[in-house]
Amino acid sequence: MTMSEKKIEERLANRAKAKGGIAMKFVSPSRAGVTDRIVLLPVPPEHREIVAKYFKMVEVKAKGEVPRPLQVYFINQITELGHCATWVDSAEAVDALFA
Repeated sequence: MTMSEKKIEERLANRAKAKGGIAMKFVSPSRAGVTDRIVLLPVPPEHREIVAKYFKMVEVKAKGEVPRPLQVYFINQITELGHCATWVDSAEAVDALFA
């Protein structure tokens, strides 16, 4: 018996949730061929610094703008899992991400 793509995606999301993580649906209109989901599992505290060096989720805003409440919620959710999630509103903030 073969499983449908929808059922496999549901299983992926459920397994990630069972491990304390999330499996976010990923859409990138400007780039063909991207994966369907981004799976983020909790990062142990002793590994957070190194993970943050290589994986960042970044919300981009115009100078002086701040994330909307739902964006703040998402950033906090990712950060609580031990991943790097933040927002930038300037060239200097971008550069700081790569320092």
